[in-house]
Amino acid sequence: MTSLSCSAIVTAANLGSIESGNHGSVGPIMSDRKYTQHFRPLWESDSRFKGWLQPYPGDSTKARCKVCNTTLQAHLKTILGHASTKKHVETMKSSGSKVQTTIRERLHCVQNDQRE
Repeated sequence: MTSLSCSAIVTAANLGSIESGNHGSVGPIMSDRKYTQHFRPLWESDSRFKGWLQPYPGDSTKARCKVCNTTLQAHLKTILGHASTKKHVETMKSSGSKVQTTIRERLHCVQNDQRE
């Protein structure tokens, strides 16, 4: 029977920390990598964005509002936030966009349904 000293035992939990040079850590190593959201072509056909949202040329992590000529991060929350800004709403009104009118009508219907 072979005896191993405590310092010679390497477990899966500390293997990563040994390889990285972080000998003080015993748990798994957390990755510093972040999720990068890319523009989704499906958004262009979404009724909320149809007619004004497009991919940003040369950078898939960005989107472009055609009516405001604005570059946005390709994050759904950012795009939805932009759609509700005063600048975008006013620009859509002045451009006479049927898409924005449809969105306003839907929101109005939802608000009326909630009141009833």
